Amino acid sequence: FLWDVKDTDPKRHLQNTGYPLEPILENLRMACAAGADVCVRGIIINGVNAEKEHARRLGALARDAGAKDVRLLRFHPYYSAKLVRIGRPGEAMGQEYMPSDETMADLEQAMREEFSFGA
Repeated sequence: FLWDVKDTDPKRHLQNTGYPLEPILENLRMACAAGADVCVRGIIINGVNAEKEHARRLGALARDAGAKDVRLLRFHPYYSAKLVRIGRPGEAMGQEYMPSDETMADLEQAMREEFSFGA
């Protein structure tokens, strides 16, 4: 399973998605406990969650849940073009939200340090 975790900060997750984080994490834990082959994925968005603490928490929650792998995904504005086409341009996010290669490498390292800790 590919298990997307939009954010590891409960307040920010609720604010940005409209849904609480805990049910997503509880379902993740149950799926892993049942033996599912899970890869946790976290999208990285400049100005929202492109920070080492988020990457560390993502790695730790994947490790603690028993996920097989964890990956970071760079935000891309492809969906924004669709929002404009369907008349919702106010929700579109542009290139400025795409993290740099350097940012992604730093966050990947922080995440991997947590995911492999104790493995």
